[in-house]
Amino acid sequence: MIRFITTSRLRALETARDDARRRAVQVQERADAAFAGHTRSALALTARAEAAETVDVILRAELDDAHRAMAALAADHAIEVTALSERVAELSARSLYVLLHYGEIHSIHLTARAAEQTAEDNGAAPGHWGPRSSDQTATEDPWRWVRRDVDGGRS
Repeated sequence: MIRFITTSRLRALETARDDARRRAVQVQERADAAFAGHTRSALALTARAEAAETVDVILRAELDDAHRAMAALAADHAIEVTALSERVAELSARSLYVLLHYGEIHSIHLTARAAEQTAEDNGAAPGHWGPRSSDQTATEDPWRWVRRDVDGGRS
């Protein structure tokens, strides 16, 4: 089949073709711009996610350090509480220990061990504690302790 096209019809088709090309270029430019925008957004979101992961790692490390420091402080406080509890028990003791040096009062202590340690720090032989012989007088005994009950009794 043969079809005859007039010049006016040919010009109208060429104009329509040119309009279609322009529209196609415009649509392609908008599609490229949208794609570039989405690519920039994806890159920005990726960078933010990576930064958040870095901050998360740093914060977790700091939190772990803080937990370790708190545990150490709790252990220190437990030791202090134990020491204070022992001290309170000593202070509430019903007896005192009088340390004598050749029969003269040298010092007063809350425990026998504290009296012995003081004597040893002042030259007494370590580990030589026990009952004194009955033939020795108090002034002949270089170091000894005597327990005194708070209510005045002696043992």
